[in-house]
Amino acid sequence: MPSIKLDDDAEDYIREQRRRQYRWERISNFFKVVGTLIAVCAFFGISTYVGCNGCETPDDEAREAIQSQGLTQPELHGHNLGACHESETSRQFTATNAQGHRVSGTVCCGQFTKGCTIRW
Repeated sequence: MPSIKLDDDAEDYIREQRRRQYRWERISNFFKVVGTLIAVCAFFGISTYVGCNGCETPDDEAREAIQSQGLTQPELHGHNLGACHESETSRQFTATNAQGHRVSGTVCCGQFTKGCTIRW
């Protein structure tokens, strides 16, 4: 087979195209790695947030649980990290008990099946 001799301009063009392709492959690989790291961090961040009761119990569920225990005048506050079991929502509250004293606690509600409980 006869070899084809390219002129210098053609060889330069081919070299430049190979360099360009190599750069784009490196950039592509960089963004794949960064994207994967972001996805992994987001997954673990969200699962840790939910696992530590970072999601608040809805107002109506919290009030119903508080009033079912005979407490009145409930004031709802934010969530309480770590107060409830994994995959439960949480909500801090202050309410008045039967003796007229103000008490504080946390309402813990299962996200899917379990009802709500109060933790003191």
